[in-house]
Amino acid sequence: MLHRKQILFIQIGTETYAVEINQIKRFTAKVEVLDFDVRNETSSILGMICIYDELIPVLDLCKWFKQESIHLCESTIFVVMTFEGKSFAFPINDVIKCCEVQNECFHTVPDVFRKESRKSFREVIDYNGKLYLKISGEAIFKEIQVDVEILGGGERISEA
Repeated sequence: MLHRKQILFIQIGTETYAVEINQIKRFTAKVEVLDFDVRNETSSILGMICIYDELIPVLDLCKWFKQESIHLCESTIFVVMTFEGKSFAFPINDVIKCCEVQNECFHTVPDVFRKESRKSFREVIDYNGKLYLKISGEAIFKEIQVDVEILGGGERISEA
């Protein structure tokens, strides 16, 4: 029996990445990214968005991947992922494709991909003869955990 996973291919900057559908909480657009005072040059956090009374940190994965940042506008699409009950979001340029991929297509990241800007990747997917880095909510969350705790990401806003 072949085991398969639902994979979504997304464009971030100039590259296409893969993410497992079950790690995505939602897609959203037309949200205002709220600025915050904690921003520094090493932080990959752009600001916060508020969705259904939840404050969610927005990450600049382009900066993390050493690419030019995505220009945020009204039509920017955000992917919201959740890990251990905490959410984070990141802007994408486009959704490329959704499909099922066999488990045999998942591999450990080859050394050629191992550089500082890609340290959070654990797997690649060999799909139609091309390797795609797989975005992992767990790996990203572990990299940004300190920033998220500072910002209080994933907390609910109580009504007065």
